[in-house]
Amino acid sequence: KRGLGGWQHGAEYRYITSNTQKGTIRGKLFRDNITGETLWKAGARHTQDLPNNFKFKGLLDLESRQSLNQVVNNNVEERTRRNTDSYASVNKIWDNSSFDILTRYRENTNNTQDDTLGELPKVTYKVQQTKIGNTPLYLNLDTSSAWFITDLKAQREDDFFFKTSRIDFHPQLTVPLALAPWLSMTSTVGGRETFYGRGLETNGSEFKKLSSFTRESLDFRSIIQGPKINKIYHSGTSSTKFKHLLEPRLTYNYVPDMDEEDRLKIKIFDSIDTIGTPSNSITYNFGQRLLKRFKTGANKFQTKQILRFNVSQTYDIREATQKKQSGEDRLPFSDLRFDLDSRPLESMIINTDATYNFETNLVKTFNFEAGIKPVDNLWIIMERRWAKDSSNFILGTVDLSVKPGWRIQYSTRFDELTSTFRENNYSVLYDNPCKCWGIKLDVFDRQVREYDNLRKDYTQFLFTINFRGLGQIKNRGGGTFLHREFEDTSFPNKNS
Repeated sequence: KRGLGGWQHGAEYRYITSNTQKGTIRGKLFRDNITGETLWKAGARHTQDLPNNFKFKGLLDLESRQSLNQVVNNNVEERTRRNTDSYASVNKIWDNSSFDILTRYRENTNNTQDDTLGELPKVTYKVQQTKIGNTPLYLNLDTSSAWFITDLKAQREDDFFFKTSRIDFHPQLTVPLALAPWLSMTSTVGGRETFYGRGLETNGSEFKKLSSFTRESLDFRSIIQGPKINKIYHSGTSSTKFKHLLEPRLTYNYVPDMDEEDRLKIKIFDSIDTIGTPSNSITYNFGQRLLKRFKTGANKFQTKQILRFNVSQTYDIREATQKKQSGEDRLPFSDLRFDLDSRPLESMIINTDATYNFETNLVKTFNFEAGIKPVDNLWIIMERRWAKDSSNFILGTVDLSVKPGWRIQYSTRFDELTSTFRENNYSVLYDNPCKCWGIKLDVFDRQVREYDNLRKDYTQFLFTINFRGLGQIKNRGGGTFLHREFEDTSFPNKNS
């Protein structure tokens, strides 16, 4: 139920016809008593193993022009989605290569727009790095062919369909060199040839279709790792040991400025179309890791990473050397990035990352996350996300399991800019000790701004009944809590 706006009805059918074939068919219908609109959503998912170790995966995603997700879905990712996405794929994987066929069709669900994107289909063959005979060289290959269709004019009353094909061929050679036991260098050079069945010239809101053409590109990357330094610390008389590693890395990337005239003809559909942009940069990464080795049994040991800290930055040589207009500043240094992930104890999480901008001499972003699990049946996670001149949020989740069978969760998102709780989510679960049935109640209270910039408040109640072996009776449009799990397998399962 969405406030007093109406009721949502849904149906779902699941099937498993064999160990290698299964799927789901579902549909939803919502009648909005306020606007009089009838919104709907239909979909299907199917996976199946085909002969000769090929695998099939398909998803059918259909929706009314006014998206049902924007009205009653509490999942943030689903609510902000503005298109349907249906696809079918067939793939096969060998020891060092893979083959994929993907057909995909996306359609806008905005009332005023009708832009589409189709890959009909895209065929990809990849060869992983493979040693060439007795030489020190390794070869890898990315090659693909694709056919695209899109509507370049998004407004419903105005269409301009553009179709093109693309064949891409990209081999690379890699040579690893051990300069010293503590220093290594790995260099990769590649060439790329891409054929386009049609080009596009854009002038404001006007488009002109061009004839076929090819784009050429070269790329070079060299990574120097080391000197690697480590020291081992002992924990008193205990068998536990700690290993501290220093791992500096220097990466040089170079793509020459070539074939600019043809690059300007490309209509960008995916990352392959953006390749060839000239680049000349050096990135340094100073990494530290702390590993813990402890005894788990007789003559049995386990090693875990309990801390990782990286400092990285890129120096753009092109920016530092190219001609500039009078009065223009050179800004060759990227933001300085700090990144810390740590698990000092199994019951504790401390993560943080930040970026520092040299142009303004100010901190640009700062994010902090802390979690604690003091006892087996309770964990708490708090996160603060901050970006300069932007909305900043504090997020928190509490998860408590009370035996026998009870579990309570609370999650919130606080907007520091407006001093407002944007979301408050509550969940109560009872899983009967007989392990044959369970019930769950979820309450979602949210304040959001829609695409039309109007604020709307939502309160939704979701009730779930689970009969093990028979299935579930519930509203599947429910949302999810804001945070990831604590990543501890000993905590009671979340099964409804």
